[in-house]
Amino acid sequence: MQFVMSRDMPTTRAELNALPVDEQVMFVEFAQQMESLGILVAEDYLSLDLVDKTLGSFVSTSWQKYQAMVMNIREKSRSRSCRNTFNGSRNASRNDCRRHRADVL
Repeated sequence: MQFVMSRDMPTTRAELNALPVDEQVMFVEFAQQMESLGILVAEDYLSLDLVDKTLGSFVSTSWQKYQAMVMNIREKSRSRSCRNTFNGSRNASRNDCRRHRADVL
C-alpha cells in the first residue's frame, strides 16, 4: 500500500520498464492483486461492501494511479485479446482463448 500511495505511477510500458526491477515487480504484483480482487467481486465471490469496509477508498485511489498505465497496456494489446477476437463474448470457451493465445504467440 505504501508503494502505491507514496509515488507517481508510470503511464506507459516504457516508463514501467525504466523503473528498477524491484519496483517493476511491485507494480505488477499489486496490479495482479487488484485484478484478482475485481474478478472476485465481479463473479460474486466477494461482496463489494466487504471490500469497501476493509479497504475503503484505497481501491479507487489506487485505480486512479494505475488507470493510465492499465488502459495504455489494454489498448496496445487489444488486437491480441481473446475477448476482442470473440467479439467481446464472455462465452468464449477456455479452449477458444488458449487456441487464440497460441496463435498470437
